[in-house]
Amino acid sequence: MGKRGGSCWFAVDSKSFEISMDVLGKKLKGIIVERNRGFTSWIRFGSSSLCWLLEGVEANCMGEFGQRFVKSWEDGGRKFKLECRANEAGRFLLCSVVDSNAKRHCLVFPEGKGFLGGWALLAKKLRSLGISTRDEPRKFLIPLRLRAEMGILRGRKKNPTLMR
Repeated sequence: MGKRGGSCWFAVDSKSFEISMDVLGKKLKGIIVERNRGFTSWIRFGSSSLCWLLEGVEANCMGEFGQRFVKSWEDGGRKFKLECRANEAGRFLLCSVVDSNAKRHCLVFPEGKGFLGGWALLAKKLRSLGISTRDEPRKFLIPLRLRAEMGILRGRKKNPTLMR
């Protein structure tokens, strides 16, 4: 069947972000890596955490919460938090996770400028890799090219042994 999953990258201000996804059975797992002038940080996400992240990013893109946005959730024994903050450089989303060993990892997504700024670009890239929000049909969790590869397009399954 070839390689499953996918990856992409984008840059905002002086930072670059790489998003890599793997499909493991019915679950989508991912890692987002942030690089900035000699500094690298990353967070691993399960499929439900990726959905929560996308929901929070899109809510902030639409300005639903203004400056006060905080979203917390747990996934796989780890505690995640996504919050909107601001400093002299502008607004940013701080995504942090505390693992079972009390280690904290953070990613900082700048709002960026223009129509396809940082947050909108992050949401677009997550969706391009097959991430959807919790209230969307789960079939969109697997990227279109993988569904084509697996024969699960337009509700028709070419291979009856493959299950959604």
